[in-house]
Amino acid sequence: GFNAILPGTSFTSTDASGCITLQFLSDAGAGNGTGWAASLSCEYLCTPLPSYPANNGTSCFGATSPLSWPSNPVATGYDVYFGSTNNPPLVAANQPGASYNPGPLTYGTYYWKVVTIFPGNIPCPNPIVWSFDVVANPIADASSNSPICDGQSFSLFGNNLDPLQTVGNSYQWSGPNAFNDVFQNPVIGNASPLNGGTYTLTVTNQSGCEATTTTLVSIIPLPALNILSQTDVGCTGGSDGAFTIEVTNGPGIFLFDENGNTNFDGVFTN
Repeated sequence: GFNAILPGTSFTSTDASGCITLQFLSDAGAGNGTGWAASLSCEYLCTPLPSYPANNGTSCFGATSPLSWPSNPVATGYDVYFGSTNNPPLVAANQPGASYNPGPLTYGTYYWKVVTIFPGNIPCPNPIVWSFDVVANPIADASSNSPICDGQSFSLFGNNLDPLQTVGNSYQWSGPNAFNDVFQNPVIGNASPLNGGTYTLTVTNQSGCEATTTTLVSIIPLPALNILSQTDVGCTGGSDGAFTIEVTNGPGIFLFDENGNTNFDGVFTN
């Protein structure tokens, strides 16, 4: 099936175990005087790129995902090298799985490489040293101008308080009454008690690291007034009348005003 291949040429076929090169030789090249001959060589390849984290990429502080790389179906194991220098030490020899958990990592740059072990205890040559940076998460802060009265507008305020992460942040809000917004400081108009409750803010910095926090918004219902009692004046033009006003909803202490006459108990006389 190789009639179209000229003597002295070669082609490369890559499979799961490495790189297989076949070279078809002429009579003279074969050295046997007649017919055709082929030479076969096999070079076992190391993994070119990791799965996580990406080479020269980042990992967020506190991330729990292990280091990982594409598995090789014919590999018998992997030697893992990991450390804070560009010549990392061996930390796991001939381990079976295609992942390694280095444990909690502090901020900084880390280097690692994986040597694939093939049948016959053959290591792949010239493994590539990868690197990644462990970076800080945002310091998410959420607040509002709450409490407000029913029917008023209120604002939500989001921020990343890390002084080294002042640019490149994105914001995602969610909250009561199916609220969602991607503005840093959204405004909700004509608020009702349905808009009251806990609002959640997720801040994502330019490295893709996230932090979440919440803020509570209180919507105060408007007072509902009722005349609790009333005493009419005895005669026209008299000043012996009185009335008492009560609030039938809403918390707190109320200030009552009747034509400039104010008090906190709602009792007025004339």
